[in-house]
Amino acid sequence: AYGHGFKQIIEILEKTDIRIYAVANIEEALEANNINVKLRTDGKKVKAVYTAPDKTSLKFNTNGNYTEFTVPSIKGYGMTVIEFE
Repeated sequence: AYGHGFKQIIEILEKTDIRIYAVANIEEALEANNINVKLRTDGKKVKAVYTAPDKTSLKFNTNGNYTEFTVPSIKGYGMTVIEFE
């Protein structure tokens, strides 16, 4: 996760490496579904959570120092933005 001012970006990467005859390396993107994320936000007030770059809004719940949300699906690579007030 990287902090950018009042935004935090989470990158999720799912892949597998397949070796064929120990010579070629093929990377195959995997699909991951319903990825539950629990992020420590240290009491900061979360304004929005969305996927990037398409800006699909995600439902989130903040309880104490943690914000939780579920990323519905990624294939290979996904990015989520958390905006703070």
